[in-house]
Amino acid sequence: MTTIIQNLCKLSQNIFSTFIRTNGGSNSKSMAVLDEQNILILKKLFAQLTLNDINFDLNELSPTISPSPTPSLSLAPITYTSIFQNEYFSLTIFGFRKPTSRIPLHDHPGMHGFIKCIYGSISIKSYTILDNVPVPNEILNKIPELSNPLCLVPSIYVGEDIISINDNYNQIGTLTPMDRNIHEIRPVTNQAIMADIISPPYTKLTNSYFYYYLDTIYDQHLDKNITWLLRTLDSRDYYCDTLNYRGPNIILV
Repeated sequence: MTTIIQNLCKLSQNIFSTFIRTNGGSNSKSMAVLDEQNILILKKLFAQLTLNDINFDLNELSPTISPSPTPSLSLAPITYTSIFQNEYFSLTIFGFRKPTSRIPLHDHPGMHGFIKCIYGSISIKSYTILDNVPVPNEILNKIPELSNPLCLVPSIYVGEDIISINDNYNQIGTLTPMDRNIHEIRPVTNQAIMADIISPPYTKLTNSYFYYYLDTIYDQHLDKNITWLLRTLDSRDYYCDTLNYRGPNIILV
């Protein structure tokens, strides 16, 4: 008898193996268009995923339990678990230990992604990237120390989605290489757990990387539909600790 997690990985493999990668050194990636019917099937299966399917221990979300010699030492605000990853996709788990935990604004260059809440509720604030929009001087003048205008990314604020444990497949968070590609994720409940599927994954083989984004830059005299985001390489208040996956074995052939 196969498990949901096994079936989910097999289906992801079948869908995302249609992506075509460019070889070595180039930042460009060509990708097949995802079939909407396949995506619907994936989202319906993903929506069924529960904590029991991955044997996640909720005690791991305690902000004070620590395996270190100092029992009172607080853990990271967020946990990270890699369930499965190959050259086509990754399936991971993030656990938010307290209400102030957050995954700050970040992007997924050239990627498709799906987000499922499997404990509590989460908030996803998303931005859609705009292409070929020059940076106006009014924006550049707000940050005179900026050495590279390419660090300013034009986007449209899509809004905030609240995703909860009991939501159906219509409430699976999604992103594409452009739409909702930049987002921030926070817990709405005291603690929360989310799973995500990303393709292509962050590996040396796929030459993938990501950026964080600072607070939005906005000028009321300019186009009100455009939000300018300041791209950076790090986020000072974001860090995770790693938990081992304890669920069923996953074998793809």
